Amino acid sequence: MKKLNNFILHPYPSKTISLVLIAIIIFFIVPTKIALASPLINDPLDSLSLMDKLVKEFQNELSTLGLNIAKSNKTEATLDNLKSTQKIDPYFIQKVDLFYQDKDIENLKTLNLFSELGVKLSATISENSTFYLDYYLNYKYSSGETNLLENRLRQAYLKINFLNLDLLVGRDYMKWGPGYQRSLMLSDNSPAFDMLKYSGTIDLNDFGGNFSKANFTKFFSLLDPLEGQDRYFLGQRLEIKPRSNIIIGLSETAIISQDSSILFFNPLPFIPPYYATWLIANMFEPQEVNCNVGLDMEINLEQGVKLYGELMVDDFIFTSWINPFPNRTAFLVGAYFADPLGSGNTDFRIEYTHINNYVYFPTHSWQNYLHQGEYIGHPLGPDADRLYLGLTHCLSDRLNLSLSYNQERHGEGQVGIPMPSDPIIANENIFLSGIIEKQQAYQAEVSYTISPQWEFSAGVTWESIKNKDNNIGVDEKNTYLQMELNYQW
Repeated sequence: MKKLNNFILHPYPSKTISLVLIAIIIFFIVPTKIALASPLINDPLDSLSLMDKLVKEFQNELSTLGLNIAKSNKTEATLDNLKSTQKIDPYFIQKVDLFYQDKDIENLKTLNLFSELGVKLSATISENSTFYLDYYLNYKYSSGETNLLENRLRQAYLKINFLNLDLLVGRDYMKWGPGYQRSLMLSDNSPAFDMLKYSGTIDLNDFGGNFSKANFTKFFSLLDPLEGQDRYFLGQRLEIKPRSNIIIGLSETAIISQDSSILFFNPLPFIPPYYATWLIANMFEPQEVNCNVGLDMEINLEQGVKLYGELMVDDFIFTSWINPFPNRTAFLVGAYFADPLGSGNTDFRIEYTHINNYVYFPTHSWQNYLHQGEYIGHPLGPDADRLYLGLTHCLSDRLNLSLSYNQERHGEGQVGIPMPSDPIIANENIFLSGIIEKQQAYQAEVSYTISPQWEFSAGVTWESIKNKDNNIGVDEKNTYLQMELNYQW
């Protein structure tokens, strides 16, 4: 046993030291970081050398307990917990849909069942890294159809904080913009992307004004092949807050092929934008690229009122005398009222979405804005609009009532067609082309939280369709009964 001034150091291994350290760990309930300080060190000239000796003396003992000396100074040593903090959350979902129609159809589906069993695994690997996984197995039954059994890795990614950047590697969903019923540029409608994504903050104080900081995100992702072409999906976004209650977002995405210029893999966000990169790359070799630009804004007013909007430009024509074809654009506007009645238990939302014809479907079909057959952007699709009204009322701490109304119109371009070669025809059919399908739906739903793990919901939807699938005179009136049971371990 060695004695250093007021410290007694036991050589490793030592049962006494282990018991003392375990007692400290239990006392702090094994936090991520533990700071050990010594009130016995009074002489600043001797303290540094003494703390160094303590660190070296206890290094092996701490390692066996999953702790590491992160940093130390004259009077304090900070310990990192190296042991991974794991959390396993199995879950179960059961859905039942009953479908009724006002007239007999031979291939009418009357019953749909959906069962899903999955597990979510999260782990804190270190102070700067975490891991997440979501794997599921589901079963779909529809009367009159083949039953489907599916299993999939829904999400799996590693998050690392590195050089003030939040880095994500793996499979994850992405959504940009304030839209409630999905967004135009990038929503979580499609399956998750396999990607490399990083985000961070840029200090704008040197530029003056009220833009003190800007948040940026950039990603590089893979898409499923189309028309025998391997595809890459790229995106970048910039968010600024000119005022505390206003958020402005600028987004840009691009679908490129494996033969596209390496300039598109520039890691710097918006330096330059994809459109500029396209022009520069074209100087050396022709490029086939589908670029999209989006601008969105969210304004939070007093008394729980939020206004928001989003504009997407698939292709914008500045002057018709140079390019006579129409603009391929879409926009979304909405408002949310957190407590319009002043009772504290009711909220209301209204949202309108408008998507022109030819949006999401450029000239080359391999550039279609799809991932595994689903829209990367808004699921409404092109040549359509939608009006949504929704009201939610909290009946009690566990019981909620939701009422909603949907009105949709779909032109013949809803199937997804590229722009025709004739600009006159293209301009005539820019929105709600040909025979228009019209839908109206009223929905009422009640959800009840049985316990922290169990939740049950039941709803009914009345739907009216005119000119279904753009066939004149084909009308339907349908009733859906839905029940859903969720269990989260």
